[in-house]
Amino acid sequence: MHGLVLLQEEALIPVACVSADGALTDVARAILKSISTPRTHEAAAAETCLPLFRVRASVREMVAADMIVQREHGLLSMTEKGREVLELG
Repeated sequence: MHGLVLLQEEALIPVACVSADGALTDVARAILKSISTPRTHEAAAAETCLPLFRVRASVREMVAADMIVQREHGLLSMTEKGREVLELG
């Protein structure tokens, strides 16, 4: 079962990076921690020891949930929402 993340004031969209109880999954947490300094998908995959396809899929979900933003040259960084969610645990 997928968790729900509030993307807009009135719309809840299920995303796999959040568990049913509303907490970040281990994969999402690891990726967010790895991009505390902006990194590429490949560098985040190497840092987390996750397959690149898994990092790319999770990043897509976290971009849609406004937790990550992709910057110039493909660098990924956490948004303020991503930092808040990571701190909440």
